[in-house]
Amino acid sequence: MPYKLVYPYKSIVDTVEHGGIRLNYEGHLGKLAEIRVRYLDEYLAKLSAKTVIVEHQYIDRNFIEDYCGHYARCFTDYPKKCDRIHIFSNVFDEEDLKAAAIGKDQTKREAICNNYLGFIIIRPVPGAHFGKVCLRTYPHEEGKNRLFPILKKYEVHFLGLTLSVDTVAFQEQDNVISACATSALWSALHGIRGINPNAVSSPFQITRNARRVFIESPSTNVLEKGLFPSQMAAAITDEGYEPVLSGVVSKSYLKAVIRAYENVGLPVILGMTLAHEDEEYWRNVKHENPVLGQHAVTVTGYRLSQKSPVAFPYEILGDERAGYSNLYMLSSCIDELYVHDDQIGPFSSMLDRNEYWPRFETRWNYYIDPEDKVDATVQTLIIPCHKKIRIRYPLILSLVSRCNRIFGSLWKSMGKRIVWDAKLYSVNEFKENIADKIIYVSTDDELRFKILSQKLPRFMWVVDAYESEIVEDREVEASSEWVSNVFMTYLFDATDMGSSDYFLCGIHHTTTSFELVQKFIQLTNDSMIQNFIRQQTSDQLVLESLISSYLSGNTAKLLR
Repeated sequence: MPYKLVYPYKSIVDTVEHGGIRLNYEGHLGKLAEIRVRYLDEYLAKLSAKTVIVEHQYIDRNFIEDYCGHYARCFTDYPKKCDRIHIFSNVFDEEDLKAAAIGKDQTKREAICNNYLGFIIIRPVPGAHFGKVCLRTYPHEEGKNRLFPILKKYEVHFLGLTLSVDTVAFQEQDNVISACATSALWSALHGIRGINPNAVSSPFQITRNARRVFIESPSTNVLEKGLFPSQMAAAITDEGYEPVLSGVVSKSYLKAVIRAYENVGLPVILGMTLAHEDEEYWRNVKHENPVLGQHAVTVTGYRLSQKSPVAFPYEILGDERAGYSNLYMLSSCIDELYVHDDQIGPFSSMLDRNEYWPRFETRWNYYIDPEDKVDATVQTLIIPCHKKIRIRYPLILSLVSRCNRIFGSLWKSMGKRIVWDAKLYSVNEFKENIADKIIYVSTDDELRFKILSQKLPRFMWVVDAYESEIVEDREVEASSEWVSNVFMTYLFDATDMGSSDYFLCGIHHTTTSFELVQKFIQLTNDSMIQNFIRQQTSDQLVLESLISSYLSGNTAKLLR
Protein backbone atom coordinates (compact mmCIF):
# COMPACT_ATOMS: atom_id res chain seq x y z
CA MET A 1 0.00 0.00 0.00
CA PRO A 2 1.28 3.53 -0.78
CA TYR A 3 -0.01 4.67 2.61
CA LYS A 4 -0.99 3.43 6.07
CA LEU A 5 -3.88 4.76 8.15
CA VAL A 6 -3.12 4.97 11.87
CA TYR A 7 -5.87 5.26 14.51
CA PRO A 8 -5.84 6.25 17.26
CA TYR A 9 -3.03 8.78 17.02
CA LYS A 10 -0.58 8.23 19.91
CA SER A 11 2.65 10.08 19.18
CA ILE A 12 4.96 11.23 16.39
CA VAL A 13 7.44 8.42 17.05
CA ASP A 14 4.72 5.77 17.04
CA THR A 15 3.30 7.14 13.79
CA VAL A 16 6.67 7.35 12.03
CA GLU A 17 7.54 3.79 13.02
CA HIS A 18 4.34 2.64 11.32
CA GLY A 19 5.86 4.14 8.19
CA GLY A 20 9.08 2.18 8.53
CA ILE A 21 11.32 5.06 9.65
CA ARG A 22 12.76 5.33 13.16
CA LEU A 23 13.78 8.63 14.71
CA ASN A 24 17.24 7.67 15.92
CA TYR A 25 19.17 10.40 17.70
CA GLU A 26 22.37 10.25 19.68
CA GLY A 27 24.11 12.40 22.29
CA HIS A 28 23.34 16.10 22.75
CA LEU A 29 21.70 16.28 19.34
CA GLY A 30 19.34 13.59 20.55
CA LYS A 31 18.21 15.73 23.51
CA LEU A 32 17.45 18.67 21.23
CA ALA A 33 15.59 16.43 18.79
CA GLU A 34 13.58 14.91 21.63
CA ILE A 35 12.43 18.44 22.51
CA ARG A 36 11.01 18.90 19.03
CA VAL A 37 9.26 15.51 19.14
CA ARG A 38 7.71 16.23 22.54
CA TYR A 39 6.69 19.72 21.48
CA LEU A 40 4.95 18.43 18.35
CA ASP A 41 3.15 15.76 20.35
CA GLU A 42 1.96 18.40 22.81
CA TYR A 43 0.94 20.74 19.99
CA LEU A 44 -1.01 18.02 18.14
CA ALA A 45 -2.79 17.15 21.39
CA LYS A 46 -3.98 20.78 21.57
CA LEU A 47 -5.25 20.44 18.00
CA SER A 48 -7.13 17.24 19.02
CA ALA A 49 -5.37 15.00 16.50
CA LYS A 50 -7.18 11.65 16.24
CA THR A 51 -6.34 9.99 12.92
CA VAL A 52 -3.17 10.08 10.81
CA ILE A 53 -2.23 8.76 7.40
CA VAL A 54 1.40 7.95 6.62
CA GLU A 55 1.98 8.50 2.89
CA HIS A 56 5.03 6.56 1.68
CA GLN A 57 7.57 7.40 -1.03
CA TYR A 58 6.72 11.09 -1.17
CA ILE A 59 8.97 13.37 -3.22
CA ASP A 60 9.44 16.73 -1.50
CA ARG A 61 10.79 19.53 -3.66
CA ASN A 62 12.78 21.19 -0.88
CA PHE A 63 14.44 17.96 0.20
CA ILE A 64 15.21 16.96 -3.40
CA GLU A 65 17.09 20.25 -3.88
CA ASP A 66 18.95 19.76 -0.60
CA TYR A 67 19.60 16.15 -1.58
CA CYS A 68 21.09 17.13 -4.95
CA GLY A 69 23.20 19.86 -3.33
CA HIS A 70 24.71 17.67 -0.63
CA TYR A 71 23.43 14.16 0.14
CA ALA A 72 23.74 12.84 -3.42
CA ARG A 73 27.50 13.50 -3.23
CA CYS A 74 28.01 11.53 -0.02
CA PHE A 75 29.58 8.05 0.00
CA THR A 76 26.63 6.79 2.08
CA ASP A 77 23.62 5.97 -0.06
CA TYR A 78 20.95 8.20 1.48
CA PRO A 79 17.36 7.70 0.29
CA LYS A 80 15.80 10.59 -1.59
CA LYS A 81 12.12 9.91 -0.92
CA CYS A 82 10.30 11.01 2.21
CA ASP A 83 7.21 10.07 4.16
CA ARG A 84 4.38 12.57 4.55
CA ILE A 85 2.13 12.37 7.60
CA HIS A 86 -1.39 13.74 7.16
CA ILE A 87 -3.17 14.61 10.41
CA PHE A 88 -6.94 14.83 11.05
CA SER A 89 -9.10 15.80 14.02
CA ASN A 90 -11.90 13.32 13.21
CA VAL A 91 -12.13 9.54 13.34
CA PHE A 92 -12.42 7.43 10.19
CA ASP A 93 -11.27 4.05 8.91
CA GLU A 94 -10.11 2.57 5.61
CA GLU A 95 -13.66 2.11 4.33
CA ASP A 96 -14.56 5.73 5.13
CA LEU A 97 -11.41 6.94 3.36
CA LYS A 98 -12.14 4.83 0.30
CA ALA A 99 -15.75 6.04 0.13
CA ALA A 100 -14.60 9.66 0.38
CA ALA A 101 -11.84 9.23 -2.24
CA ILE A 102 -14.05 7.68 -4.95
CA GLY A 103 -16.89 10.13 -4.25
CA LYS A 104 -19.26 7.48 -2.98
CA ASP A 105 -20.01 9.38 0.26
CA GLN A 106 -19.88 13.17 -0.08
CA THR A 107 -20.56 13.69 3.63
CA LYS A 108 -17.51 11.66 4.64
CA ARG A 109 -15.44 13.41 1.98
CA GLU A 110 -16.34 16.82 3.40
CA ALA A 111 -15.72 15.63 6.98
CA ILE A 112 -12.22 14.40 6.13
CA CYS A 113 -11.35 17.60 4.26
CA ASN A 114 -12.82 19.95 6.89
CA ASN A 115 -11.00 18.21 9.76
CA TYR A 116 -7.57 18.34 8.12
CA LEU A 117 -4.98 19.68 10.57
CA GLY A 118 -1.97 19.68 8.25
CA PHE A 119 1.04 17.55 7.39
CA ILE A 120 4.56 16.73 8.53
CA ILE A 121 7.25 15.56 6.10
CA ILE A 122 9.76 13.07 7.49
CA ARG A 123 13.16 13.22 5.82
CA PRO A 124 15.26 10.00 5.59
CA VAL A 125 18.43 11.58 6.98
CA PRO A 126 19.93 11.32 10.48
CA GLY A 127 19.49 14.10 13.02
CA ALA A 128 17.07 16.28 11.02
CA HIS A 129 14.00 14.21 10.29
CA PHE A 130 11.35 16.93 10.26
CA GLY A 131 11.17 18.55 6.85
CA LYS A 132 8.35 20.85 5.82
CA VAL A 133 5.73 21.08 8.57
CA CYS A 134 2.39 22.78 7.92
CA LEU A 135 -0.03 22.66 10.85
CA ARG A 136 -3.06 24.66 11.91
CA THR A 137 -2.56 27.39 14.48
CA TYR A 138 -3.71 27.11 18.07
CA PRO A 139 -7.46 26.51 18.45
CA HIS A 140 -9.58 29.38 19.74
CA GLU A 141 -9.54 29.85 23.51
CA GLU A 142 -11.78 32.22 25.43
CA GLY A 143 -9.92 35.35 26.50
CA LYS A 144 -6.92 34.74 24.23
CA ASN A 145 -6.93 37.14 21.30
CA ARG A 146 -4.35 35.40 19.13
CA LEU A 147 -3.54 37.01 15.78
CA PHE A 148 -1.64 35.33 12.96
CA PRO A 149 -1.45 37.96 10.18
CA ILE A 150 0.89 36.09 7.81
CA LEU A 151 -1.01 32.82 7.38
CA LYS A 152 -1.61 31.50 3.88
CA LYS A 153 -3.38 28.51 2.41
CA TYR A 154 -1.33 25.41 1.60
CA GLU A 155 -3.03 22.81 -0.57
CA VAL A 156 -2.00 19.18 -0.82
CA HIS A 157 -3.48 16.31 -2.79
CA PHE A 158 -3.92 12.76 -1.61
CA LEU A 159 -6.04 10.01 -3.22
CA GLY A 160 -7.78 12.65 -5.31
CA LEU A 161 -8.72 14.65 -2.21
CA THR A 162 -7.73 18.31 -2.04
CA LEU A 163 -6.71 19.06 1.53
CA SER A 164 -5.83 22.54 2.72
CA VAL A 165 -4.52 24.25 5.84
CA ASP A 166 -3.95 27.93 6.68
CA THR A 167 -0.51 28.22 8.22
CA VAL A 168 3.14 29.21 7.68
CA ALA A 169 5.58 26.46 6.73
CA PHE A 170 8.12 25.34 9.34
CA GLN A 171 11.24 23.24 8.94
CA GLU A 172 13.69 21.70 11.39
CA GLN A 173 17.27 22.86 11.01
CA ASP A 174 19.48 20.47 9.08
CA ASN A 175 22.95 21.18 10.54
CA VAL A 176 24.65 19.66 7.52
CA ILE A 177 23.37 22.19 4.98
CA SER A 178 21.99 25.13 6.96
CA ALA A 179 21.92 27.14 10.18
CA CYS A 180 19.08 28.31 12.43
CA ALA A 181 19.15 31.59 10.48
CA THR A 182 18.48 29.63 7.28
CA SER A 183 15.39 28.02 8.77
CA ALA A 184 14.18 31.42 9.97
CA LEU A 185 14.73 32.91 6.51
CA TRP A 186 12.97 29.98 4.83
CA SER A 187 9.89 30.34 7.07
CA ALA A 188 9.87 34.13 6.68
CA LEU A 189 9.95 33.89 2.89
CA HIS A 190 7.08 31.41 3.02
CA GLY A 191 5.12 33.85 5.16
CA ILE A 192 5.31 36.78 2.71
CA ARG A 193 1.78 37.50 1.53
CA GLY A 194 1.22 36.81 -2.15
CA ILE A 195 4.39 34.78 -2.71
CA ASN A 196 4.06 31.33 -4.26
CA PRO A 197 5.52 28.81 -1.76
CA ASN A 198 6.98 26.85 -4.68
CA ALA A 199 9.00 29.94 -5.65
CA VAL A 200 10.88 30.01 -2.33
CA SER A 201 14.42 28.65 -2.52
CA SER A 202 15.36 25.51 -0.61
CA PRO A 203 17.38 25.81 2.62
CA PHE A 204 20.50 24.66 0.77
CA GLN A 205 20.07 27.40 -1.86
CA ILE A 206 19.31 30.07 0.77
CA THR A 207 22.48 29.17 2.67
CA ARG A 208 24.56 29.20 -0.51
CA ASN A 209 23.18 32.62 -1.50
CA ALA A 210 23.90 33.99 1.97
CA ARG A 211 27.47 32.70 2.04
CA ARG A 212 28.34 34.65 -1.10
CA VAL A 213 28.90 37.52 1.33
CA PHE A 214 32.23 36.71 2.93
CA ILE A 215 32.52 37.42 6.64
CA GLU A 216 35.92 37.15 8.27
CA SER A 217 35.43 34.75 11.14
CA PRO A 218 37.76 32.79 13.43
CA SER A 219 35.87 29.68 12.36
CA THR A 220 36.59 28.21 8.93
CA ASN A 221 33.06 26.84 8.84
CA VAL A 222 30.66 29.78 8.82
CA LEU A 223 27.74 27.47 9.64
CA GLU A 224 29.24 26.76 13.05
CA LYS A 225 28.45 30.35 13.90
CA GLY A 226 25.28 30.55 11.80
CA LEU A 227 24.70 33.40 9.38
CA PHE A 228 25.52 37.03 10.01
CA PRO A 229 22.82 39.71 9.49
CA SER A 230 24.56 40.97 6.34
CA GLN A 231 24.52 37.43 4.92
CA MET A 232 20.84 37.05 5.75
CA ALA A 233 20.21 40.37 4.01
CA ALA A 234 22.01 39.07 0.91
CA ALA A 235 19.80 35.97 0.86
CA ILE A 236 16.68 38.17 1.07
CA THR A 237 17.94 40.32 -1.81
CA ASP A 238 18.43 37.20 -3.95
CA GLU A 239 14.75 36.35 -3.37
CA GLY A 240 13.72 39.72 -4.83
CA TYR A 241 12.95 41.63 -1.62
CA GLU A 242 14.49 44.60 0.16
CA PRO A 243 16.08 43.64 3.49
CA VAL A 244 15.23 45.98 6.37
CA LEU A 245 17.72 45.61 9.23
CA SER A 246 17.29 47.35 12.54
CA GLY A 247 18.67 47.20 16.03
CA VAL A 248 16.22 46.78 18.90
CA VAL A 249 16.34 49.64 21.35
CA SER A 250 13.41 48.46 23.46
CA LYS A 251 10.75 45.80 23.65
CA SER A 252 8.12 48.49 23.00
CA TYR A 253 9.72 49.35 19.68
CA LEU A 254 10.09 45.67 18.77
CA LYS A 255 6.40 44.91 19.33
CA ALA A 256 5.33 48.03 17.44
CA VAL A 257 7.41 46.99 14.41
CA ILE A 258 6.03 43.44 14.49
CA ARG A 259 2.42 44.65 14.54
CA ALA A 260 3.11 47.21 11.81
CA TYR A 261 4.85 45.01 9.22
CA GLU A 262 3.15 41.67 9.80
CA ASN A 263 -0.22 43.31 9.15
CA VAL A 264 0.72 43.58 5.47
CA GLY A 265 2.13 40.06 5.36
CA LEU A 266 5.82 40.84 5.91
CA PRO A 267 7.28 38.46 8.54
CA VAL A 268 9.80 39.72 11.08
CA ILE A 269 12.95 37.70 11.85
CA LEU A 270 14.37 38.13 15.34
CA GLY A 271 18.09 37.81 16.00
CA MET A 272 18.50 37.23 19.72
CA THR A 273 20.75 36.07 22.54
CA LEU A 274 19.61 33.14 24.68
CA ALA A 275 20.57 32.95 28.35
CA HIS A 276 19.52 31.19 31.52
CA GLU A 277 17.19 33.41 33.51
CA ASP A 278 18.95 32.68 36.81
CA GLU A 279 22.32 34.04 35.71
CA GLU A 280 23.68 34.31 39.25
CA TYR A 281 23.11 30.59 39.90
CA TRP A 282 24.87 29.58 36.67
CA ARG A 283 27.84 31.87 37.31
CA ASN A 284 28.36 31.37 41.05
CA VAL A 285 27.06 27.85 41.69
CA LYS A 286 27.55 25.97 38.44
CA HIS A 287 30.50 28.18 37.39
CA GLU A 288 29.30 28.22 33.82
CA ASN A 289 28.47 30.97 31.36
CA PRO A 290 24.68 31.57 31.54
CA VAL A 291 24.65 32.73 27.90
CA LEU A 292 23.71 29.88 25.56
CA GLY A 293 24.45 31.72 22.30
CA GLN A 294 22.86 33.50 19.36
CA HIS A 295 19.66 32.35 17.68
CA ALA A 296 17.18 33.39 14.98
CA VAL A 297 13.41 32.82 14.80
CA THR A 298 10.54 34.02 12.63
CA VAL A 299 7.53 35.74 14.23
CA THR A 300 4.30 34.17 12.94
CA GLY A 301 1.80 35.80 15.28
CA TYR A 302 1.12 37.34 18.66
CA ARG A 303 -1.46 37.58 21.42
CA LEU A 304 -3.11 40.96 22.05
CA SER A 305 -4.31 41.27 25.66
CA GLN A 306 -7.20 43.45 26.79
CA LYS A 307 -5.06 45.21 29.39
CA SER A 308 -4.58 48.95 29.15
CA PRO A 309 -1.67 50.07 26.95
CA VAL A 310 1.41 51.33 28.78
CA ALA A 311 3.57 54.34 27.93
CA PHE A 312 6.28 54.14 25.28
CA PRO A 313 9.77 54.57 26.80
CA TYR A 314 10.88 58.21 26.60
CA GLU A 315 14.39 57.49 25.36
CA ILE A 316 13.10 55.77 22.20
CA LEU A 317 11.39 58.93 20.99
CA GLY A 318 14.66 60.86 21.05
CA ASP A 319 13.24 64.15 22.23
CA GLU A 320 12.57 66.21 25.33
CA ARG A 321 9.34 65.00 26.95
CA ALA A 322 8.78 67.79 29.48
CA GLY A 323 5.29 69.24 29.16
CA TYR A 324 4.02 66.63 26.68
CA SER A 325 1.60 63.74 27.11
CA ASN A 326 2.97 60.20 27.24
CA LEU A 327 2.80 58.21 24.01
CA TYR A 328 0.63 55.10 24.20
CA MET A 329 0.75 52.48 21.44
CA LEU A 330 -1.75 49.63 21.06
CA SER A 331 1.19 47.30 20.35
CA SER A 332 2.15 47.51 24.03
CA CYS A 333 -0.82 45.19 24.69
CA ILE A 334 1.08 42.33 23.00
CA ASP A 335 2.00 39.93 25.80
CA GLU A 336 3.04 36.83 23.85
CA LEU A 337 4.79 36.16 20.54
CA TYR A 338 4.41 32.99 18.48
CA VAL A 339 7.54 32.08 16.56
CA HIS A 340 8.82 29.35 14.27
CA ASP A 341 11.82 28.16 16.29
CA ASP A 342 13.69 25.43 14.44
CA GLN A 343 15.03 24.07 17.75
CA ILE A 344 11.55 23.69 19.27
CA GLY A 345 8.75 23.71 16.70
CA PRO A 346 6.10 25.79 14.91
CA PHE A 347 4.21 28.57 16.72
CA SER A 348 6.38 28.28 19.83
CA SER A 349 5.51 30.74 22.60
CA MET A 350 7.69 33.65 23.76
CA LEU A 351 6.09 35.30 26.80
CA ASP A 352 6.42 39.01 27.57
CA ARG A 353 6.15 39.36 31.34
CA ASN A 354 6.97 43.07 31.54
CA GLU A 355 7.00 45.85 28.95
CA TYR A 356 10.12 47.44 30.44
CA TRP A 357 12.09 44.23 31.01
CA PRO A 358 14.15 43.51 27.86
CA ARG A 359 13.70 39.71 27.82
CA PHE A 360 11.10 37.22 26.58
CA GLU A 361 10.56 33.89 28.30
CA THR A 362 11.08 31.00 25.85
CA ARG A 363 10.32 27.28 25.96
CA TRP A 364 13.91 26.18 25.36
CA ASN A 365 14.34 24.31 28.66
CA TYR A 366 10.67 23.48 29.20
CA TYR A 367 11.01 19.78 28.37
CA ILE A 368 14.37 19.30 30.14
CA ASP A 369 14.11 21.35 33.34
CA PRO A 370 11.01 23.60 33.56
CA GLU A 371 12.41 25.42 36.60
CA ASP A 372 15.55 26.50 34.71
CA LYS A 373 13.99 29.06 32.40
CA VAL A 374 15.78 30.31 29.28
CA ASP A 375 15.13 33.90 28.19
CA ALA A 376 15.71 35.68 24.90
CA THR A 377 16.98 39.23 24.46
CA VAL A 378 16.21 40.42 20.93
CA GLN A 379 19.00 42.49 19.40
CA THR A 380 18.27 42.54 15.66
CA LEU A 381 15.22 42.77 13.42
CA ILE A 382 15.35 41.62 9.81
CA ILE A 383 12.35 42.06 7.51
CA PRO A 384 12.04 40.97 3.85
CA CYS A 385 10.24 44.06 2.58
CA HIS A 386 8.63 45.01 -0.72
CA LYS A 387 10.85 47.39 -2.68
CA LYS A 388 7.98 49.85 -3.16
CA ILE A 389 7.72 50.44 0.61
CA ARG A 390 10.12 53.35 1.06
CA ILE A 391 8.74 55.04 4.17
CA ARG A 392 9.94 52.95 7.09
CA TYR A 393 8.56 52.62 10.58
CA PRO A 394 10.93 55.05 12.39
CA LEU A 395 9.56 57.94 10.32
CA ILE A 396 5.98 56.95 11.14
CA LEU A 397 6.75 56.56 14.84
CA SER A 398 8.26 60.04 14.81
CA LEU A 399 5.11 61.42 13.18
CA VAL A 400 2.84 59.65 15.65
CA SER A 401 4.89 61.06 18.52
CA ARG A 402 4.52 64.58 17.15
CA CYS A 403 0.78 64.18 16.57
CA ASN A 404 0.50 62.96 20.14
CA ARG A 405 2.31 66.11 21.31
CA ILE A 406 -0.23 68.26 19.48
CA PHE A 407 -3.45 66.45 20.35
CA GLY A 408 -2.50 64.61 23.55
CA SER A 409 -2.90 67.68 25.74
CA LEU A 410 -6.43 68.27 24.38
CA TRP A 411 -7.58 64.76 25.29
CA LYS A 412 -5.73 64.92 28.61
CA SER A 413 -7.70 68.06 29.53
CA MET A 414 -10.87 65.97 29.09
CA GLY A 415 -9.58 63.26 31.41
CA LYS A 416 -8.75 60.92 28.53
CA ARG A 417 -5.74 59.79 26.52
CA ILE A 418 -5.09 58.81 22.91
CA VAL A 419 -3.89 55.29 22.12
CA TRP A 420 -2.23 55.06 18.70
CA ASP A 421 -1.93 52.10 16.35
CA ALA A 422 0.29 52.26 13.23
CA LYS A 423 0.12 49.46 10.64
CA LEU A 424 1.05 48.90 7.03
CA TYR A 425 -1.71 48.06 4.56
CA SER A 426 -1.97 47.29 0.90
CA VAL A 427 -4.70 49.40 -0.69
CA ASN A 428 -6.76 46.36 -1.74
CA GLU A 429 -6.75 44.79 1.73
CA PHE A 430 -7.53 48.14 3.37
CA LYS A 431 -10.58 48.71 1.19
CA GLU A 432 -11.71 45.08 1.41
CA ASN A 433 -11.57 45.24 5.21
CA ILE A 434 -13.69 48.40 5.17
CA ALA A 435 -16.20 46.95 2.71
CA ASP A 436 -16.50 43.73 4.75
CA LYS A 437 -16.75 45.71 8.03
CA ILE A 438 -13.66 44.04 9.46
CA ILE A 439 -12.37 47.47 10.48
CA TYR A 440 -14.22 50.70 11.32
CA VAL A 441 -17.38 48.74 12.11
CA SER A 442 -19.08 51.67 13.87
CA THR A 443 -18.31 54.15 11.04
CA ASP A 444 -21.43 55.18 9.12
CA ASP A 445 -21.97 53.87 5.59
CA GLU A 446 -21.60 57.26 3.88
CA LEU A 447 -18.14 57.86 5.32
CA ARG A 448 -17.07 54.30 4.57
CA PHE A 449 -18.06 54.87 0.93
CA LYS A 450 -16.04 58.10 0.85
CA ILE A 451 -12.99 56.16 2.02
CA LEU A 452 -13.56 53.45 -0.58
CA SER A 453 -13.77 56.13 -3.30
CA GLN A 454 -10.30 57.54 -2.52
CA LYS A 455 -7.43 57.03 -4.94
CA LEU A 456 -4.70 55.51 -2.80
CA PRO A 457 -1.18 54.09 -3.37
CA ARG A 458 -0.40 50.37 -3.36
CA PHE A 459 1.05 50.50 0.18
CA MET A 460 0.24 52.98 2.94
CA TRP A 461 0.65 53.54 6.63
CA VAL A 462 -2.66 53.59 8.48
CA VAL A 463 -2.47 55.32 11.87
CA ASP A 464 -5.58 54.85 14.02
CA ALA A 465 -6.32 56.89 17.15
CA TYR A 466 -8.34 55.34 19.98
CA GLU A 467 -9.75 57.10 23.03
CA SER A 468 -9.03 55.69 26.49
CA GLU A 469 -9.72 56.69 30.07
CA ILE A 470 -6.70 57.88 32.07
CA VAL A 471 -5.64 55.56 34.89
CA GLU A 472 -3.23 57.30 37.25
CA ASP A 473 -2.16 54.22 39.25
CA ARG A 474 0.38 52.33 37.13
CA GLU A 475 -0.33 48.99 38.80
CA VAL A 476 -4.05 49.38 38.20
CA GLU A 477 -3.35 50.48 34.63
CA ALA A 478 -1.32 47.35 33.92
CA SER A 479 -4.17 45.07 34.98
CA SER A 480 -7.26 46.99 33.87
CA GLU A 481 -9.07 46.27 30.62
CA TRP A 482 -10.06 48.83 28.06
CA VAL A 483 -12.37 48.84 25.06
CA SER A 484 -12.57 51.66 22.55
CA ASN A 485 -13.47 52.48 18.96
CA VAL A 486 -11.33 54.38 16.49
CA PHE A 487 -12.25 58.07 16.40
CA MET A 488 -9.56 59.34 13.98
CA THR A 489 -7.33 57.85 11.27
CA TYR A 490 -4.43 59.27 9.27
CA LEU A 491 -3.20 57.73 6.01
CA PHE A 492 0.39 58.17 4.80
CA ASP A 493 1.88 57.11 1.47
CA ALA A 494 4.37 54.30 2.17
CA THR A 495 5.69 54.41 -1.41
CA ASP A 496 6.79 58.07 -1.29
CA MET A 497 10.12 59.60 -0.27
CA GLY A 498 10.91 60.68 3.26
CA SER A 499 11.62 64.27 2.20
CA SER A 500 8.19 64.68 0.53
CA ASP A 501 4.70 65.41 1.78
CA TYR A 502 3.42 61.86 2.12
CA PHE A 503 0.27 62.77 4.08
CA LEU A 504 -2.68 61.36 2.12
CA CYS A 505 -5.75 62.20 4.17
CA GLY A 506 -7.33 62.20 7.60
CA ILE A 507 -10.53 60.38 8.53
CA HIS A 508 -12.74 61.44 11.44
CA HIS A 509 -15.15 58.66 12.35
CA THR A 510 -17.21 61.00 14.53
CA THR A 511 -18.25 64.60 13.92
CA THR A 512 -17.33 65.50 17.49
CA SER A 513 -13.69 64.47 17.07
CA PHE A 514 -13.30 66.58 13.93
CA GLU A 515 -14.80 69.66 15.56
CA LEU A 516 -12.62 69.25 18.63
CA VAL A 517 -9.40 68.91 16.65
CA GLN A 518 -10.19 71.69 14.19
CA LYS A 519 -11.17 74.14 16.92
CA PHE A 520 -8.08 73.26 18.96
CA ILE A 521 -5.78 73.83 15.98
CA GLN A 522 -7.44 77.14 15.10
CA LEU A 523 -7.06 78.42 18.67
CA THR A 524 -3.45 77.34 19.11
CA ASN A 525 -2.16 77.67 15.54
CA ASP A 526 -0.33 80.94 16.00
CA SER A 527 1.54 79.83 19.08
CA MET A 528 2.28 76.26 20.11
CA ILE A 529 1.70 74.39 16.84
CA GLN A 530 3.58 76.71 14.50
CA ASN A 531 6.55 76.92 16.86
CA PHE A 532 6.50 73.17 17.19
CA ILE A 533 6.49 72.61 13.40
CA ARG A 534 9.33 75.09 12.82
CA GLN A 535 11.52 73.16 15.25
CA GLN A 536 11.21 69.99 13.14
CA THR A 537 12.79 69.60 9.73
CA SER A 538 12.55 65.91 8.75
CA ASP A 539 8.75 65.77 8.65
CA GLN A 540 7.97 69.47 8.42
CA LEU A 541 6.14 69.17 5.09
CA VAL A 542 3.91 66.36 6.36
CA LEU A 543 2.96 68.21 9.55
CA GLU A 544 2.33 71.49 7.71
CA SER A 545 0.10 69.65 5.23
CA LEU A 546 -1.87 68.00 8.02
CA ILE A 547 -2.33 71.21 10.05
CA SER A 548 -3.20 73.35 7.01
CA SER A 549 -5.90 70.85 6.04
CA TYR A 550 -7.71 71.59 9.31
CA LEU A 551 -7.21 75.34 9.00
CA SER A 552 -8.61 75.42 5.47
CA GLY A 553 -11.28 72.78 6.06
CA ASN A 554 -9.98 70.81 3.05
CA THR A 555 -12.68 68.19 2.42
CA ALA A 556 -10.42 66.30 0.02
CA LYS A 557 -7.81 65.80 2.75
CA LEU A 558 -10.19 65.41 5.70
CA LEU A 559 -13.01 62.90 5.37
CA ARG A 560 -15.89 62.99 7.84
